[in-house]
Amino acid sequence: MSAYKNTVTFIDGFKLSSNTLILLVTAFLLVSGNATFASHVLKTYPANGENLLFLLSLMIVFGGATLLLLSVLCFRKSTKPVLMTVLLLSSAAAYFMDSYGVIISDDMMRNITHTSTAETLELLNFKLLAYVVVLGVIPAIAVAIVPLKAQHLRRELVARLKLSGITVTLIIATVLAFGSFYASFFREHKELRQHANPIYYLYSAAKFAVQSLHTKTNAPIVTVGGDAAIPASDVDRELVIMVVGETARADRFSLNGYSRETNPQLKKLNVINFTNFWACGTSTAVSVPCMFLRDSHAGAATSKITTDENLLDVLQRSHV
Repeated sequence: MSAYKNTVTFIDGFKLSSNTLILLVTAFLLVSGNATFASHVLKTYPANGENLLFLLSLMIVFGGATLLLLSVLCFRKSTKPVLMTVLLLSSAAAYFMDSYGVIISDDMMRNITHTSTAETLELLNFKLLAYVVVLGVIPAIAVAIVPLKAQHLRRELVARLKLSGITVTLIIATVLAFGSFYASFFREHKELRQHANPIYYLYSAAKFAVQSLHTKTNAPIVTVGGDAAIPASDVDRELVIMVVGETARADRFSLNGYSRETNPQLKKLNVINFTNFWACGTSTAVSVPCMFLRDSHAGAATSKITTDENLLDVLQRSHV
């Protein structure tokens, strides 16, 4: 009991300001969750004498941007919940970027919201668990148990503004000092920034939320093939299996004339191959419904996904 009391007394005496806690979490995220970001940067800018100072400056700029983002999201009672949530989400983001090389964009967010339970369960494994526990759960628990200093509202606000001001000044000075490098980095290597954790997935989540709000409409759904029906005289029933290759390019199907044999099993079957199907997007949540619209090749097809019926709606209504 005495040992427990001593521990509690020590922790209570070791209080951090909210700014210090945000700084520590930023440093942890920078080091632990950005292996993919670092590897892509080093492939583009090898760690030689010419690039070394720029790479060091990139850590300052990227770390500063992360610090600014967390500083905006965290204030007073929201500080710990926000930091814990970001730690947990960033651990999962690090796993998927490190393991699959994915970019967590707004399209990926859309795929996540449309993923079924079965697909989600297929992604669960011990490696994901290890990432989440080591990089997410344990740091989040540490954030939860570390006591914060109680500060007056005005004093905390002033301290946060000072921290943000210093950070912005440091970022601007660093970018100006390495102007040619950052001109190349921002203009020619957009994909590098897309691996930044947690900045890019938080930006993507906000972008997806805004898009979702804008796509909501009270307009009636446009009916397609309203007169489609099975004639009463048609009593035969056939099982038809449709193979949708929305993640594969048509010019890489050997059924379409590609030189390599990429469809050996389908080739053995009596298939009907539709060679002129188009998708208006690259993510599953967009490409699949888009392919079954009346005019999936049109530039406005993406906006019609939620407003127009497609072939699957017609088949369901016709009780096929």
